[in-house]
Amino acid sequence: PKLNFDYAGFTLGVAGAVTFGLSISLATQFHSKAWRKRDMESWNMVAFPLFSWYIVDSVYSVASGFYPNAILNSVLLAAIGVPLLLCRSTFAYVGEVGEKEE
Repeated sequence: PKLNFDYAGFTLGVAGAVTFGLSISLATQFHSKAWRKRDMESWNMVAFPLFSWYIVDSVYSVASGFYPNAILNSVLLAAIGVPLLLCRSTFAYVGEVGEKEE
């Protein structure tokens, strides 16, 4: 089938926007009060979306035959995910949601 470049450009634009939004969300979390306090909830809010993105995007890339994207994803995951995993032991659950700080 012939590729519809208008549609391909549109879907790439949407995917780029979603990826940009995810990166802004992650960056915001890295600068949050909860992250500085080493709250495990904050670590989860970074780790779960990051690893979910990697799995879904990489599996789809390989299944559709576009291996270079899976390779790029692996490089990005190594750059962000390895340090994230290495710092996990410094995080702990601080308290219940809605608890007042003293």
